[in-house]
Amino acid sequence: IVVAVRCVVRTSIGGFGLDDWNMVIGQVLFFGTCVCVMYGCNTGIGVRDIYLTAHELVNARHAILMFQCFYLTSLIFVKSSICFALLRITTNKGIRIFLYIIIFLSFCCGFITMVACLSLCVPVSASWTGIGKCVAPLVIKRVAIYTTVSSMVTDFSCSILPFVILWNLQMDKKLKFTIAAILSLGFLASAATVVRAFYFNRFLASVDYVWGFSDLMIWSIIEDLIAITIGSVPSLKPLF
Repeated sequence: IVVAVRCVVRTSIGGFGLDDWNMVIGQVLFFGTCVCVMYGCNTGIGVRDIYLTAHELVNARHAILMFQCFYLTSLIFVKSSICFALLRITTNKGIRIFLYIIIFLSFCCGFITMVACLSLCVPVSASWTGIGKCVAPLVIKRVAIYTTVSSMVTDFSCSILPFVILWNLQMDKKLKFTIAAILSLGFLASAATVVRAFYFNRFLASVDYVWGFSDLMIWSIIEDLIAITIGSVPSLKPLF
């Protein structure tokens, strides 16, 4: 809803820009992420192996791989949208360069991780069927660590930079405090990334993998959802 209202507001004032396009794409991909979660939950994600048939296990693992692809690409565009929005309101050269670096890192992190996920098994279908050859569990753990650390860096940067920019803006103190309060919720997205790090070993499980992955899904969804909401709310300012 907040993204739809954002689009209406930006279009009505003739200010629909690159940040809005990125958020729309991120939202569409987030819908895909949610579809994968719903399908996965209906096929066995969150359920222990002994209660699932072989067919359900295959479908659940397939849903997990699709979830990872949609989630990673969604987060790329959502973070880029936040950075492009900040580029609108700052003229500080150092901050602008740093924002472009975050955008670059977000794309690199998401793309590299997605390629890695699709390359862990040969053929790709072996990721969910188990028929084929897959890399050692240690490689999977390293990919998970790389993804989480990269996400932490970009998440905390996107959470802290708005305050740095806001501090130097000339505006009503009450409005500045309100915006700061809203933006502070962005740290919840960063916290979700940190919490997800405690579930690294779930990537290595040979038994109850689809059961354990449910927690990773939950915290990933929370991170993406908060980022979309916080990244869109400031755009609704003309309504108030």
